[in-house]
Amino acid sequence: MRSILFSLLLLPALLAQDVPLPFADKPPETVEGGGEDSFDPDQSSLRMVHVQLEWIEVPHELLTEFLLLHPLKTAAATEMRMELQKLVRAGNAKVIETQMNVARSGEKATVESVAEFIYPTEYHESTTTKYEKQDGKLAEVSSDYTGNILPTSFETRNIGSTLEIEPTLDDTGKLIDLRLAPELSWQTGRTLWQEKKDEHGSLIKVEMPEIYMIRTTTAMTLKNGVHGLAGVFSPKDQNGRMDSSRKLLLFVKADSLVVQ
Repeated sequence: MRSILFSLLLLPALLAQDVPLPFADKPPETVEGGGEDSFDPDQSSLRMVHVQLEWIEVPHELLTEFLLLHPLKTAAATEMRMELQKLVRAGNAKVIETQMNVARSGEKATVESVAEFIYPTEYHESTTTKYEKQDGKLAEVSSDYTGNILPTSFETRNIGSTLEIEPTLDDTGKLIDLRLAPELSWQTGRTLWQEKKDEHGSLIKVEMPEIYMIRTTTAMTLKNGVHGLAGVFSPKDQNGRMDSSRKLLLFVKADSLVVQ
């Protein structure tokens, strides 16, 4: 009885002391030496890759002179891009399109700004068929052309801007292997394939769309945050034909972004 009473008298003093209770939650342990637990990796080591493409138009003669005065000596094209920006500000060059996409290392990503364009690719002349009953069965006795041409097969393609990327970071995060497939496309007109009049004098036309595309499928190795020149293209003129008097330069920049 005395021992129980003694314990009850000491209980407030024990609770006042900073003594961990046997079932209290413990803070996560760290590796000896102050390092972090290998099973709880630092989230700042996770990275995304931001890819930016810029399509810049310049006159062909100006581009030839520019490349003569500013030749590429390495794969880095940031200096060339900065010089071209001076031409853009002066009105001698024009930014046609800017594309951006973000992906995790080793994974594909696609960004699109397009309109679905559906058009016929095969046609069939419409006819009326007359049947008569012969020997208890229906048999075709005549087939007459109605004068109509009906589409029987269609295709769908995207018109606009498309960018597909697949970046891969190296172990240091300073080099980026980048696969990319950018495309710009426009419907520029229609081509007449067949034209005829039906028995009523109505004009029937079979047309196919004309589509102008600028695209490339390539792979580049870029330094983090440094521009690269991916290609030079010929844009379309006002009639939708290739215009060799102007050129489009495609600059690519990839940035390794820390996830926080």
